Amino acid sequence: MLAGGIGPALPAGAVCPVCGGELGRWGRRGYRRFVRAGGETTVLWVLRGVCRSCGATHALLPSFLHPRRRDLVEAIGAALVGSVAGRGYRGLAVCLGVPETTVRDWLRRLRRRAGLLCACFLRLTGLFGVEAPRPPPGDGPLAWLLAAIAEAYRAARVRLGAGAVAGGLWAFASAACGGTLLAYTDPPW
Repeated sequence: MLAGGIGPALPAGAVCPVCGGELGRWGRRGYRRFVRAGGETTVLWVLRGVCRSCGATHALLPSFLHPRRRDLVEAIGAALVGSVAGRGYRGLAVCLGVPETTVRDWLRRLRRRAGLLCACFLRLTGLFGVEAPRPPPGDGPLAWLLAAIAEAYRAARVRLGAGAVAGGLWAFASAACGGTLLAYTDPPW
């Protein structure tokens, strides 16, 4: 999609996440979204859908993008993994090709939301019929969050099948929490 510059099309039978009504295409081209991958910024046209019942519009983001973030979810996940492994945000920023302040802000936001996000992923693990793991002793909130995400992903792949959980661990993590992995407001879970 990045090479072509156009995001995903509206799938057949798409429904509104607000009211469950039928979604139709809204607009001709969508809107321009800047995406940073590997230190280079490209443009992706993101299409939108509109609900024919309630009139709400929705951006059709591909699974590799996080709402309101320029960088790929893989980069955010790599920063989390690197931080848990003991790497600092400056070194991670160089490896990922993003500004230091961006990585620092991601990690701060994830630390602040770690408890809430862990609860979300552990609840999801339980819904898939797998017993939630206990927190690793002595590890910080980011290590526990990484373990909870990995366990929920594993449980989803076992329960739904590997083909049903496309896009990898970080695309799953972003979708499973409704794109609020790095949100600045707390959702009403």
